Amino acid sequence: ERELLNTGGPLVALREFFGDNTFWVANSDTILDFDLAAMAEFHRRNRSLATLALRPCVNNSRYSIVETDFEGRVRRVRLRKGSIGARHVAGQLDQAASDAVYDDYPAHLRPQDSCTLRPHIFCGLTLCEPALVDFAPKQPAFGIVSDLLAPLIAGGAGIYGFQVDGYFRTVDDLENYRAICAEFAKAAPALSYIGRSA
Repeated sequence: ERELLNTGGPLVALREFFGDNTFWVANSDTILDFDLAAMAEFHRRNRSLATLALRPCVNNSRYSIVETDFEGRVRRVRLRKGSIGARHVAGQLDQAASDAVYDDYPAHLRPQDSCTLRPHIFCGLTLCEPALVDFAPKQPAFGIVSDLLAPLIAGGAGIYGFQVDGYFRTVDDLENYRAICAEFAKAAPALSYIGRSA
């Protein structure tokens, strides 16, 4: 890319390549091990425009929050201002500032609706229908979650979240990289799905 296009911009350039095929978008700084076939089936069954891989939000640090209803439909995205990812300490998300500030999509929910939603963190993997690209912002560089999915969710689009239960780490910076290397050196985690078909 001569100009960095963020996480969403390349989708527009690749639109013809996707054709009519459902496609995956994966963050390259994530180690993720779970049942991809189950997520694909969930996506098809719900006729979702896009399906996000999610984990329950326990000790939220620097992640934005994706909230789903009991059927897995994403009802709100809470984009954390200044979010730069999450740190992992001994397999747990490190607790950061508790006074996080969010931009919510949609901006307002009825209290009776918001209290039933389940909070998750996004794992950096999305299964998309090619029609998703038709809603892309006009600027060449944009974030797939912040500038494309969040506004669609605010407008009521059928976007779902699939809860993953396998291994998940992000390599956001040198500190995280060293921590993950140390974790693998001490005792490599059991990856239930990676290499299963080999």
